Amino acid sequence: MTAAAGTTIDAVPSSGPFAGTVMPTVLLTTHELRTGLLPRLCSRCGEPTDDSIRLTVPTPLAQLALAAFLTFCPPLFVALALFLKKRSSVAVPMCRLHGNDWRRRDGLTSITYLLMICGSYLAAWAVGLLTQIDPAVPALAYLFIWMAWIAPATLLWTRTVRITKVTPWDVRLSGVDPAFVEALREDRARDADSARLPWHGDVRADYDDQPD
Repeated sequence: MTAAAGTTIDAVPSSGPFAGTVMPTVLLTTHELRTGLLPRLCSRCGEPTDDSIRLTVPTPLAQLALAAFLTFCPPLFVALALFLKKRSSVAVPMCRLHGNDWRRRDGLTSITYLLMICGSYLAAWAVGLLTQIDPAVPALAYLFIWMAWIAPATLLWTRTVRITKVTPWDVRLSGVDPAFVEALREDRARDADSARLPWHGDVRADYDDQPD
């Protein structure tokens, strides 16, 4: 289901000038992210801000590796995530209130993943290797714990700014405020730099009309 101008209905902001309206997705070029060519508005609520969060932007190949390791090798997922956080993080404008909320979600997800998923994964290997129990039993127990973790973790991230698609040229952010998207369009209209335009080479891809 899409709104006007090709925006994807995503979430409803609870505050700010667009309270009660839908939250679109937006495509940001890798050039804009790496050079900081983003509006100085909170990407979550649209209010002016000089604060920001550090968002890890993986390459498409790294994203595929993360997706695989997330379930099948949590220790490698953690190692790769930490490496990418140091090498591939970018600043995304976000006010202090929503930035703190974003960091709390990030911290809660990270801590519970380490304790529940990494812990149960290592325990499953230990039980399978060091005991006479059928290895299928700890493996199934691990998958049950993983499924119990992923559902609330996914729900937790539906109410804030997040990456939902990565290509070599651009990144799709979901949960952004309409004011942030409109300011981005205005900035692009004033800037003749073609590297700021999404892969179509014009303004058609400012909004992504594909569902998450």
